[in-house]
Amino acid sequence: MQTEIRVYTDGSASVRNKKGGAGTYIIDGEIEVFVQKGFSNTTIGRCEIYAFLIALKTIQDKSRRVIIYSDSKYVVGTIEEKWVESWERDKWFQRCNADLWKQVLEEYRKFPKGNVRLKHLRGHQKDLTDSHILGNNIADTLADYKQFKEYEEDRKL
Repeated sequence: MQTEIRVYTDGSASVRNKKGGAGTYIIDGEIEVFVQKGFSNTTIGRCEIYAFLIALKTIQDKSRRVIIYSDSKYVVGTIEEKWVESWERDKWFQRCNADLWKQVLEEYRKFPKGNVRLKHLRGHQKDLTDSHILGNNIADTLADYKQFKEYEEDRKL
């Protein structure tokens, strides 16, 4: 029997210079995947969503069970509380980041219902002997916007 894929996601952004990053750390048994991307003209909320979207797109075997850990209550709540589905029913009326949430739903629906679960983790914890805290810290490091030499244009604010 295959084990569950564990994923840690994080986003970062600077309010001052509008640069941000998304980091995704995926563990599939003995395989580790590290994905990071920088964005300009963005926000922290968008980078948190990007990290989640990157995770969904990176996992090739959509039949697998996946648990995604995020320190973003925004991302976790939007999926787990099914807010995104009500936003879709309301035709995205006055919803921030609707462009990204539409992409998330498209990718999320490629997995069998119930195969992707999200869990919230408190960010910036230091006990690296805890595997979830370590995973969150790795995603946080991957997302650090200051490390990128190139940034993909996100949107005009």
